[in-house]
Amino acid sequence: MNKPRVIQKYPNRRMYDTSQHRYVTLDEILRFVLTEVDFIVVDKRDQSDITFDTLLNVLSKVYANRRQPGLDRQFLLEAIRAQSAYGDPMTEEPYMGGGDGRFFVGPPKASVS
Repeated sequence: MNKPRVIQKYPNRRMYDTSQHRYVTLDEILRFVLTEVDFIVVDKRDQSDITFDTLLNVLSKVYANRRQPGLDRQFLLEAIRAQSAYGDPMTEEPYMGGGDGRFFVGPPKASVS
């Protein structure tokens, strides 16, 4: 099995493809996804894996250019809520919000009689 292509993201937001020895754009990252190129994106400063963040940026760019959104609003809201079930991204505390209770973490709140 081949190792994934490593893309390094620099503080100035530029991304460098270490296998091709050149800078790449989000459009090229999109092309990697569409052609099933295996890759990871790492932060050049601390070598942390930021592939997920980069893929969200690609998705955002793709849908920002369309008149009709390709992703349903409700799907996006539920995806954010589901991700928040792992913890509030701002505080890293368990997420205790949500209107219908499907995404609560921890014991349910006591009901008021």
